[in-house]
Amino acid sequence: MTEASPKVFPEARLRARAPTGSPRPPLTLWVLRHAEATSGAPPGGGDRARPLTARGRRDATALGRRLAAGPGVFGTAAARIPTGGQAGERIAAGSLPVAMPEVVVCSPAVRTRQTAELVAIALDDVPVVPDERLLRGDEETVLQAVHEVSGTPAGVAVVGHNPTVFALTWALLDAPGSGDAPGRPVGGEAGGEGGDRHRLQQHGFPTCTVAAVTFAVPEWTAVRAGTGRLAALASPPY
Repeated sequence: MTEASPKVFPEARLRARAPTGSPRPPLTLWVLRHAEATSGAPPGGGDRARPLTARGRRDATALGRRLAAGPGVFGTAAARIPTGGQAGERIAAGSLPVAMPEVVVCSPAVRTRQTAELVAIALDDVPVVPDERLLRGDEETVLQAVHEVSGTPAGVAVVGHNPTVFALTWALLDAPGSGDAPGRPVGGEAGGEGGDRHRLQQHGFPTCTVAAVTFAVPEWTAVRAGTGRLAALASPPY
C-alpha cells in the first residue's frame, strides 16, 4: 500500500510571523532537498512515485520542528526588537537574521511533496504549493518559480531534487571577491575562510539538507544570482 499523498494548499494563506513593530527580516530562501526515499517505486509507479522511507519521514519531521523554533535556528541571528523599542538583539559574529518559511513550493514528486508536508505541518500548516518546474527544471527555472510566489512572504522554502538544489544554492551565493554586490546582505563573515561557496562545497547536499540564503532586496522578483548570503546550512540528524 502506498503512502497517502500529502494535503496541498493551492493558494497561499500567508500569516505575519514577526511581532508588531519588529523590523522585516531580509528575504530568506530555504532550499531543501527531499528526505531519504525508497530506491524503488510502488507497483505501476515511476520514479516520481517513490515515497519517503521511515528514516526520511523522521528527518523531515525533525527538520520541521527545528524550523518551528523560529529565528535563531542553526546559528542564525534572531531578528527581534525587545519591548520598549530598544536596540535589537546583539548578533553573534558570522550570523545573519532570517525570515522563517511562510510558504513551501515543492516538486510534485511523492518524495518531495511528503517532505514539504511534514515540514509544513510543524510550521503551523503553512501553504504547500506543488510546481512541476521543480521536478525537471534547472536552477534558473526554479528561481523563476520563486519570483512568481504570490503575496509578500519574507520567507519561502523550496523542496526539490539534486543536483538542482545544490546548483541553485551555489548560483545564488556571492562568489569570493565579488564585494558588496547589489542586493547582497551586509554583516556576518561571508561564510568565513573560503566564503559561502566553499562552505557549501565542503558540506555537500545530502538528503534532507537545508540551506538558508538571505537577500537585501525588497521583493522576490529582484533576487538574482550572486547576491545571496548563506545564513544556515544543515543536514540530518536534527
